Amino acid sequence: MDRDQHRPLGGGRISLEAPELQAVRTLDGRYEFVGQGELPERDRSEAFEPDNLPTGRVSVINASVGFRDLKTGRGPWIVPGVSFEFRRSGSAMDIDGQAALPASLGKSLRFSAHTAGKLAEAQTLDWQFNIDAPRLTARWLDAGHAE
Repeated sequence: MDRDQHRPLGGGRISLEAPELQAVRTLDGRYEFVGQGELPERDRSEAFEPDNLPTGRVSVINASVGFRDLKTGRGPWIVPGVSFEFRRSGSAMDIDGQAALPASLGKSLRFSAHTAGKLAEAQTLDWQFNIDAPRLTARWLDAGHAE
């Protein structure tokens, strides 16, 4: 294949409609997207480097988002109907979004987060989170989602 066909993604805007996003925490504690290891340009011996993420804006509309913690054996947790906008500059990251919750857990969830600094130095980042969940029920806590 021509070398130009495998250039890394640069800054820009991307929109995804109704994707299925699956993330895991691996047995050694790393976070990865399911399928990430199958990318042809990725050297499987190298860890995911968050500071190599492209800058720009990604809009995700009506996603099904799942997470499984392989280290603790918990999950999978799947939340359908998630929409968010992720913005990343060279030194900051912001996310704003919402999710429709199943009626047994409440009504909806709105969330936002902001941080600045090197993503690879997660322990030094100053995160600011906001979660608004009107009518969140105790079943959410009983199901182990608050851990």
